[in-house]
Amino acid sequence: MNFKNLAVCSVALGSLLLPVAAYADSPKSAHLQGKVYRQLVAHGNNVSSDTLATYAVLADQDNNFKYFVHSDGTVDVIRIYPALSGMVYVNGQQVQVNNDGSYSVDVQPGKALVEFNAQGKLHKSKVLDVTSKSNLTVDLIETVQMSDVLAPMEEPISIPQSVIGNEAVDGGGGSYPGQTYSGQPVYTGNHVHCNRFNGIASDHRYWSWKTDWSKAIADFVGSDCDAALIAYGCPLPPTADNLCDGLNAQGNGVHDCSDAKGWPNTAWWRN
Repeated sequence: MNFKNLAVCSVALGSLLLPVAAYADSPKSAHLQGKVYRQLVAHGNNVSSDTLATYAVLADQDNNFKYFVHSDGTVDVIRIYPALSGMVYVNGQQVQVNNDGSYSVDVQPGKALVEFNAQGKLHKSKVLDVTSKSNLTVDLIETVQMSDVLAPMEEPISIPQSVIGNEAVDGGGGSYPGQTYSGQPVYTGNHVHCNRFNGIASDHRYWSWKTDWSKAIADFVGSDCDAALIAYGCPLPPTADNLCDGLNAQGNGVHDCSDAKGWPNTAWWRN
């Protein structure tokens, strides 16, 4: 027997087995997936058949708008804003986010921290234990009452000049009340607090949240202010950030949501 050749063969076999042994000892990764989004919600009654018909059109055109009619005649409305790229972190690292706010990532066993950050603010987070066999779904959902976003647009604002950014004229440096009554027609070029009622199915009227909440929603979806909440990844309610402030919450004058895309700061229509 040639012992020299046998020794060479043994060394070769040993070197082939090493990677297999090393792979067997390495920890297996776990899988995390889920959706991250914010949602504006509203619940109420006295929703007209015409408004429900508009809701149906909106829901057909936009998967992020949903409504539910209950047997008692009340209606729930949900407007979803999926997280944008750069807003979702797992163990301190940004992860890829799809257009619908979904993510999918492999992690090592141990503690896993999933975070939802927007505009430098932590909105939601969750810590969980992960094992090598974990295949977990972790959704982070921030829910905000739609009234907290739209109702503040009802209030008169005080601005220091008669015109700020070509957005609002107050007649002499006092208080600019915006549109003055619910159902008021608004025409192209009219000055507005912000274009929150020029949505894709708008009836070209201003509707007060206090008296006509369901119609206000119908005109809001797809409007400049709705688009700004998406484009800027605004905190909700948006009064914490000037880019998303349709009124004067920061004392800097009227800031119009239309700036998000360079649209006119006075009323204009999509339909």
